[in-house]
Amino acid sequence: MASWIDPSSKEKHYFYYFGGEITVKNPSKNAIAKMKAVAKKLAARVQGDEGEWY
Repeated sequence: MASWIDPSSKEKHYFYYFGGEITVKNPSKNAIAKMKAVAKKLAARVQGDEGEWY
């Protein structure tokens, strides 16, 4: 698990790793942007709860 603090809202988000996946509960728009940046570095993709790809 890792935490990330959104610099604009000061909200803390937790990134959980399990079974080859990283999940974030109730991400803000800025957290999704951070997830996309991390995914790009890992050559991965970001997928929402409803199957949508970011």
